[in-house]
Amino acid sequence: MGVSCGQCHVFINEPYFKLLNPSPSTESRTLSRNASTNSTNSRLACCVKMTPELNEMIVSVAFNRSADGDWFGGKCDESF
Repeated sequence: MGVSCGQCHVFINEPYFKLLNPSPSTESRTLSRNASTNSTNSRLACCVKMTPELNEMIVSVAFNRSADGDWFGGKCDESF
């Protein structure tokens, strides 16, 4: 099992990004399938371990829509 949908893609800026837990390989593979919005500060929110150091962290939600422009509803077979 692992990360597969990529529906919680977010961007996290410094100084918080360097404080995050390492990305699991499943997260990296999922993000790589959506290279158009992938950046060096991309993470999947479901893979970010919350710690006290991340208090007050602000994230930007990526353009998490399907190819048809619909917002992901959680059961989209075409997600990333």
